[in-house]
Amino acid sequence: MQPYNRYFYGVQNSISSGKTNISNNYYHIPHSYHYAPHGLPPNYVVRQFPDVDATRFRNSAEASKQLLNEANLLATKISESREYAQEIKSAAQQSDNEKVEQLVRSVGIHSRTRISFTPDNLEVRLSKSLNSIDCCHFTISLRW
Repeated sequence: MQPYNRYFYGVQNSISSGKTNISNNYYHIPHSYHYAPHGLPPNYVVRQFPDVDATRFRNSAEASKQLLNEANLLATKISESREYAQEIKSAAQQSDNEKVEQLVRSVGIHSRTRISFTPDNLEVRLSKSLNSIDCCHFTISLRW
């Protein structure tokens, strides 16, 4: 028995031709076709990034929680009150934008809203600003 050589594959590929068996043992030396670069090109500039300040990002996430709560209020009211859902749909069918907005706001929505509706769905986009910067939006789209 041969000693183990990690590059030697003693695979018995038998090719039968009549009475002769030819056994192919072969060596495989691993190599890479993708060579690592040796250093950087002379004109390569390493980019410097500023320090990360996640304060605005965190504030935006905190403000978005209010939008999610307001969207939850709306979805809960529509799902639990048949009369409320019928009122909104009826006002939308009559293209009474002010009535639809008044009904949507009546559940406790205080954020800036943009309400649109089509024969297929009602879409309510809730927005919030922090320090006069538009920070977050949440859109809920409900099929009729």
